[in-house]
Amino acid sequence: MLLLNISAFYNLAVLFFLLCGFFYSVYAVIEQRKTSPLNRRFLVGKWLLRGMDPAGHHWQFVFRFTPTEFEMWGDPSYFARGSYTVLKEVESMLILRLLPIEGDIEEMEKFIQVGINRRENRIMIDGREYERIKEDTEFPTPLPIRTQKIMARSEP
Repeated sequence: MLLLNISAFYNLAVLFFLLCGFFYSVYAVIEQRKTSPLNRRFLVGKWLLRGMDPAGHHWQFVFRFTPTEFEMWGDPSYFARGSYTVLKEVESMLILRLLPIEGDIEEMEKFIQVGINRRENRIMIDGREYERIKEDTEFPTPLPIRTQKIMARSEP
């Protein structure tokens, strides 16, 4: 009789741990679905990086992300645009695939890692930390690429 009770106890313990594992798995999947789109939405906006070169000249670089497209421009003169897809999201890191890029960097595709720092409202790209700026902040933006190409053709 005692042997049957111990056996039943072990069966109940195993069942308890299996149920706990199942519910934890469901919880983890739900939490992952809640946070995944948040990092993608957090990326949308305008991001600024400023600095000074060794000669003392100031420079700046801006990324602007929409839900599917990006633009990057800088001073001294630099401009590129294209579309992107999020390939993978691991905790606070997004891996983006930049698709047909046109402008000063013409590549068919490029991959970048974007670190998300929600606490400080910053992102990190290529080891450089960008701060979020208001969407209506004015910077010297370059001419559209088509205009640049037309002007380049018309120069003697």
